[in-house]
Amino acid sequence: PATQDAWIDSVCKVSERAGVAIFLSVPEKDASTGLLHNSTHVIVRGSIVGTQRKILCMPGPGEGWSTPGPAPPKPIAVDGVSVGVLICADAYPLQNAIACKEAGASVLLSPASWAEGSHGPNGEWEADSQHTGLPMIVCNRSGYESSDLNFTGSHSAVIVNGKRKLDAAPSSA
Repeated sequence: PATQDAWIDSVCKVSERAGVAIFLSVPEKDASTGLLHNSTHVIVRGSIVGTQRKILCMPGPGEGWSTPGPAPPKPIAVDGVSVGVLICADAYPLQNAIACKEAGASVLLSPASWAEGSHGPNGEWEADSQHTGLPMIVCNRSGYESSDLNFTGSHSAVIVNGKRKLDAAPSSA
């Protein structure tokens, strides 16, 4: 079970007041095991209805703290819509998107922290959508934090049948 603190409670209250779903990506400490995870809580009208933990955690200072979650990812129901959540690099291997579809997902959502460049996205999102036939929504990190955390060229996107229908990047201004 997810650890819920005062800050997450406050986000739940925003979701409840607004009557919306929020996909909240957070570092999470499992209440029963003490393990740390890179997680996305799915909050619907004030309640956490599901949590997806990142499966492909990269070694090193960026994610070395994070324990991989269970594979394959399982879709989470949001108001009758089955959402397959693929956290960042979990969208890289096609089998994760396929597993979501086979488990009943009708849409894929990827909260990501993928900067442009040599290790940036290179058609993975489009491939997931093309091969599964599912639309994919990518909400990617953006902005500049430091020279080694520069996401000013990062893109968020809506992809349908492998084609970007909406592509958004932060402006340089």
